Amino acid sequence: MPIFQRANQHLEGSLQHYQAFCCELLTTEVVGAVLVQHKKIVQINSRAASLFGQTPDELLHLPSITSLIAYEDLDRVRSGLRQCYANPHQRLTLNFGITHKSGQVVAIAAQAIAFEFHQKPAALLLLSRINEASV
Repeated sequence: MPIFQRANQHLEGSLQHYQAFCCELLTTEVVGAVLVQHKKIVQINSRAASLFGQTPDELLHLPSITSLIAYEDLDRVRSGLRQCYANPHQRLTLNFGITHKSGQVVAIAAQAIAFEFHQKPAALLLLSRINEASV
């Protein structure tokens, strides 16, 4: 197969992947956005930070996201992030608990997609709060 044809197929696949992700987001009540790279938060909006009961600046200075994930969900979230990095054409949906600054665990649904930030792999997580009545 000629190189241009392969490149075109790759671009078409990427476009379809991002279009499907965007369509899925339009049907989800997104509360906040977090960009994770090497287990560290590198970008976060204020609405996502409020889910943790912290400011964006506090969260950007954490050495790792592991202290924010409920202990029982930690392995599943790590595995999901690895899958996201390894397969950039896969959309990831994860439900897990995060630890609020008060110590309370908050149920979260995350839609994740592989992303590149400063020429390095990252994962963009769009968070929504799960209604406790539906859990």
